[in-house]
Amino acid sequence: QDVSNVLAAPTAVGRVQFTLPLPEAIKYSGYQAVLQRGGAQVFSQELPRDALINSGKAVVVSLPSMSLRPGRYILYVTGRHESGPYQTVQYYAFSVKE
Repeated sequence: QDVSNVLAAPTAVGRVQFTLPLPEAIKYSGYQAVLQRGGAQVFSQELPRDALINSGKAVVVSLPSMSLRPGRYILYVTGRHESGPYQTVQYYAFSVKE
């Protein structure tokens, strides 16, 4: 997969914020962000309700910059209904340079 989004994220920044569009007409009771590098999970967090913006058309994900070492990443936004498993809603591929 071609990763064309390149990010320089010095650890001194503290946090890096992503605003990701969500598919229309898909609503879940809870959302989670999962960051993977090389197929391994690097970070995950439950997203608070106020992470949904623009009437649920986008989500804001804030990651600690210290979890972003140089390399290629995929940031998944997953959602679930009240008692079901999480399902991938959206993903964003990017790379971090030194």
